[in-house]
Amino acid sequence: MQAARKILSTRQGTLGFAAAAAALAIVVLLVFMQSYKRSLDQRADPVTVLVAKGELPRGSSGDVVAGKGLFKATGFKREQVREGAITDPSSLRASVDFAELLQRAAMASLERGYPDVPDGGVRRAGFYVLAGARMPAVLFETSFISNKAGELQLNTGDFRQKLADSIVNAVRAYRDGF
Repeated sequence: MQAARKILSTRQGTLGFAAAAAALAIVVLLVFMQSYKRSLDQRADPVTVLVAKGELPRGSSGDVVAGKGLFKATGFKREQVREGAITDPSSLRASVDFAELLQRAAMASLERGYPDVPDGGVRRAGFYVLAGARMPAVLFETSFISNKAGELQLNTGDFRQKLADSIVNAVRAYRDGF
């Protein structure tokens, strides 16, 4: 503390301290500006988006589009890419894999106590509720209350618990690489 008082008590010491503070401020400002410039440059980098090569039939599944190569990878400026654009073909396959795993888990869980539950299989389409997901995403319909048998089953705690357990088991298996 005494050394600081001694330096700041003279005109020359105060000017030296001010020059050092100004130099530090310039360095901090330059570092910030470089960081900001890099962030702008990254936004200007093209983003690869999967674009259909032609018109796809309505309801075309993601795995068919990916499997048959009905897309081309195209670069766009980041600000041109809309939310939900598919930028990774593996995400199409991952959603299908997860949906099939979930379906198998649900049917295995229900087959003992509820053998009459129909296996609706896995359906693929551009479901609006899944648009924009940046991870594997599925829409899992457990049953339908418009079906009397389905409504009765959904009214039992055992049925709902078996479905809940199968969903948890499928998520864990997917997470662990099934």
